[in-house]
Amino acid sequence: MSIFKEKELLELLSYTFKVGYGDISKEVFFNNGLLNRISGGDIYLYNVNSKKVICKIITNNVYEKIGEQLDPDGKEGLLDLWIKSQHRIKNSFMLEDKVYTKIDSLFYENIPDYYGSFSDKNRGVIFIEYIEDSNETINMNDEKIKFLSFLHNHYFEKESLCRSIGVYTPTIDVYKHSSETYLRLLHCIGKYFPMFPKTVLNDLKYFINNIDDQYRQMVNYGRSLCHGDYSHGNIKISNGKLKVFDWEGACFFNPEFDLLRFVSDISVDVTDDYLIYVMREYYKNAPYRKEKKEFQNCLILNSQLQFLDSLSWILLLRRFDNKDNILPKSCQIYLHIYYFLRKYNFNDII
Repeated sequence: MSIFKEKELLELLSYTFKVGYGDISKEVFFNNGLLNRISGGDIYLYNVNSKKVICKIITNNVYEKIGEQLDPDGKEGLLDLWIKSQHRIKNSFMLEDKVYTKIDSLFYENIPDYYGSFSDKNRGVIFIEYIEDSNETINMNDEKIKFLSFLHNHYFEKESLCRSIGVYTPTIDVYKHSSETYLRLLHCIGKYFPMFPKTVLNDLKYFINNIDDQYRQMVNYGRSLCHGDYSHGNIKISNGKLKVFDWEGACFFNPEFDLLRFVSDISVDVTDDYLIYVMREYYKNAPYRKEKKEFQNCLILNSQLQFLDSLSWILLLRRFDNKDNILPKSCQIYLHIYYFLRKYNFNDII
């Protein structure tokens, strides 16, 4: 259960929409997200005066709750990693509110209608438009790639503008502080998934042990406003327009971080042809990438960082699904992308 009681939500909805309790009703809503399995966050759907409103709730102790379920007996040390590691975005529930209120008006048509929020140091709730699933026929992949390149082009190397929005900006100190965390998580991956290629684990360890140099290279490639979790499940279509939500991971970082999240989505059949298509379409709309080799190198670095950031989730799902010695689909996709980025010369394929 969330620490928000239903009466509190009704009061907040009544205040936000200036209606009485009689104009508010709770609707059935199936949320298959991970937070549904964890005490500390949830999503509800209300009908407010004939308007469908999503109430997205998350509490500041959600990572403690995840850590407790990752390592209930404390023997792995993963609980400490989740609570203390600085590579986790702190107060992430407040970032989505900032994006909806401060993003450039050029992007209003591509985000849900935003109705307001409440937050304190321990919890937060935002009220946004509920978007029905649509059967409209447009080339969804093309539109999703165009939006991503449009977002990145608009904010590329505009650090002060991104800071004014209030998005998270990873620093070298954060990654250095988290290096031990990453190494311990890699140890767990090797322990629970012995079929995971040792050469790839060694490459990831090299990345961590040389994080100073790796981070500088990434900064030199340039940064932009990134959604942070640009997966197909966070994008819907309404009246012919993409609607992109779940901006709580928004950050100022390499654009390729978003692109890799897009292609590594487990709901998509990740083949070489699919990766070539997405890379080609994105690159031709990314004027800030002057050379294809630069683009490829930045993708390689970000693929390593993104996989390291996903290790805790992989181990968490292993706990929930109770599947030992079965390489998760997300790992399989990462390995496919890893080999793809090293097998091809981007000068030849895009």
